Amino acid sequence: MFNMKKPLISIIVPVYNSQNFIEQCLKSILNQTFTDFEVLLINDGSKDKSGSICDSYIKDNRVKVHHKKNGGVSSARNLGLENATGEWITFVDSDDYIHLDFLKNFCESINNKNDFILQKVVRFDDNKSNEIISYLDTEMDQINFLNNYSLHPYYSAPWSKLLKRKIISDNNIKFDPKIAFGEDALFNITYLKYCNSIKTINKVGYYYRDTPNGLSKINFNFENDKYLFHKIKSKLLEYVPENTDANKKILEKQLIYVCGRVINSIYAGKKKNDLTKTSSLLKDFFIENEYIIYHLYRKSKGLGFILSCLLKSKQIFLADKLLKHIIFR
Repeated sequence: MFNMKKPLISIIVPVYNSQNFIEQCLKSILNQTFTDFEVLLINDGSKDKSGSICDSYIKDNRVKVHHKKNGGVSSARNLGLENATGEWITFVDSDDYIHLDFLKNFCESINNKNDFILQKVVRFDDNKSNEIISYLDTEMDQINFLNNYSLHPYYSAPWSKLLKRKIISDNNIKFDPKIAFGEDALFNITYLKYCNSIKTINKVGYYYRDTPNGLSKINFNFENDKYLFHKIKSKLLEYVPENTDANKKILEKQLIYVCGRVINSIYAGKKKNDLTKTSSLLKDFFIENEYIIYHLYRKSKGLGFILSCLLKSKQIFLADKLLKHIIFR
């Protein structure tokens, strides 16, 4: 039986209602200076012309189109992972585009030890552009990477990264469809556990379009954010145990953004709230994470230290009052 040569890289593009941008995205992919790749376009139930635009590119034998019922970006990326055949995986959002040397930059850093390769990102809109993710040319282990880079949404996004498909498939790593925000951070933290060496590249390869309806524009949601916090922390604790001050600093750095989201989602912009409910939330969630709370508010004129002490001593009523003062002042 004739076996077609598998591509070195699979590019997974989740597509949803992006008819205005998808062609720029696809042209930037298909015009790459490095050509040993496949493109998996996952049309996630688009209601505009995105699906038919994707189909029009099937004439290029590197392009494979999958149409599915709308299920969210996580389910779309997971379908891409299930059908990818490349040795390496990268993701591109359908309203973004990539530099002509994006794949070439990655391939120059592929060796026997690097498991995770990342390059710089520029954010742009109709009026301006600026670099939002910067890297030096360096290789590092997990701990050094976690010490240098946090789980801010830009750094935790799946795009601008190259990952080994074998690591993903061997460890059944998927995007969690239960959450609508931070699923990429959880995916990356889970993947990072199995990486021996992480390579960062001092070259701009990815252009992120800042649009009002972009994939990352998600409002606060308590259940989502609480679930995300616990999942990320549990994954981190598998290889960064909470047993030293140095490790706690890593956990602070990685969890501070999600922790802030949880606090904001508890109060949801309301100065008045059900203290009984809030007390339960604070008791169940924050007392064991008081050092992260302190880190979050450490620059608030000593209020972070006071809040940390209140949580340690389970003074929930006063902690609630102080949180409201910090949030609504």
